[in-house]
Amino acid sequence: MVLDLRRNLSNADRAIRTVTGLLLLYMVYVRLITGIWATTAAIVFALFLLIEAASAY
Repeated sequence: MVLDLRRNLSNADRAIRTVTGLLLLYMVYVRLITGIWATTAAIVFALFLLIEAASAY
């Protein structure tokens, strides 16, 4: 099995991931997303998006 992990080719993709991650964190902060499982999932997903945007993957 060969995994082809390509880097993001544009800054637009990184910007979209950053904005989406920050929006999810904001929604948790203002309590638009409630419940322990939904909050945890949103925070984890947002952190993955922000890490991917920072590392350009």
